[in-house]
Amino acid sequence: MTSSRSTVDELLERELRRESFWVETDESVAPTRLNAVWRRKVVHWYFTLVAALQRQHSSTVQSPGGDPSVNPFSRYSVHVTASLLDNYLMSLPSERAIRFNHDRPAYQLLATTCLLLGMRLAQHDQIKEARQREASTKQQERGLNESPGGL
Repeated sequence: MTSSRSTVDELLERELRRESFWVETDESVAPTRLNAVWRRKVVHWYFTLVAALQRQHSSTVQSPGGDPSVNPFSRYSVHVTASLLDNYLMSLPSERAIRFNHDRPAYQLLATTCLLLGMRLAQHDQIKEARQREASTKQQERGLNESPGGL
């Protein structure tokens, strides 16, 4: 449990560095659209939730693509999710973005929606990459079997 907590804290630090990048790049826009305190709590919640789900389902869940390397409860899904949350808030008109800074239930709903979408998108990307690797491996095997020196 301690190593899991330290991993979550390490990943949270990376996200915080990313958050500081947003603030430093455009100080006139980012602070009014991104609530740093809520974002920090939500990203920590994302990592904690994904770590718990990964532990719970690591041996029992078979991935839809049949590839064990495809895991919807991965760090990659957290990064996709945080990106969705940030990009959505940055793309809103300022009046609507400010609403999410003052309305905690709306922010929580948005964060949960982004989590579900992010996990699904990350899983889709992982399945696509696994299928591409499988096709590439099959193509290489066929190339070896068809080569003049092959047996």
